[in-house]
Amino acid sequence: ELCDYFVTGCEWFVPIAASAFGYNGAFLRCGMPRNDCLVKPDGEKQAEIKRNLGIEKDVKILIYAPTFRDYENSRDAVSTNIDLGKILETLEEKYGQKWICLLRAHDGKALTINHEVIRDVRFRDVTTYPDMADLLMISDMLISDYSSCGADFAIMGKMVLMYQDDFKQYTTKGRTLYFSREESPYFTAYNMDEALEIIRKVTEEEIKENAKRILDFYDSFESGRAREEVSKVILDALDGLKRESLRPEET
Repeated sequence: ELCDYFVTGCEWFVPIAASAFGYNGAFLRCGMPRNDCLVKPDGEKQAEIKRNLGIEKDVKILIYAPTFRDYENSRDAVSTNIDLGKILETLEEKYGQKWICLLRAHDGKALTINHEVIRDVRFRDVTTYPDMADLLMISDMLISDYSSCGADFAIMGKMVLMYQDDFKQYTTKGRTLYFSREESPYFTAYNMDEALEIIRKVTEEEIKENAKRILDFYDSFESGRAREEVSKVILDALDGLKRESLRPEET
């Protein structure tokens, strides 16, 4: 074993970690430190991030964050028919406010959709921004596909939509999923018509209920205090090592 503790934000992940990594050690069930800011968003920090990204204060933010496709041999290209421009128009029509879209590739230089970079003032590629939690914290809606960032974003009680128009291809040529379509707690669309219908019809109450359903599905215990609890475990361990080193040598 290379570690003594595994930090997790939900009970669902415990058997996954044991299976995927062969880990049989202790778990710190305290939430993920990266997610503390989503449990208790800091208004001043949100405003600062928006300023640094050049985003107007009253603009609503959609973040599109798909995962990579093994079969495409690229971490920044996504083959999909998603029309993010149409989605922005639908959101503006529904809420009566200006929306922009942040584009976040899983790991690359710039997100390309059907191998084309989006060139539109309403879109900003934030793939190279260092902290995904910052981007989630300032966003009002997330669209992903198979990424665990959906579970992180649900902590904020906001809209999460999984757009899976390549479901068959992804699950046969790429990776398998940890749960079936039927088990999924997410709002899920398999084409643009379904995506637009969900966005138009869903109510704020349904959005909050769905976010809670996602957290319940994973048996989440995000507390907003994960950094404190993990730090305490580390400091206590270091203190124990220090005391051990100060013991007089046995003769």
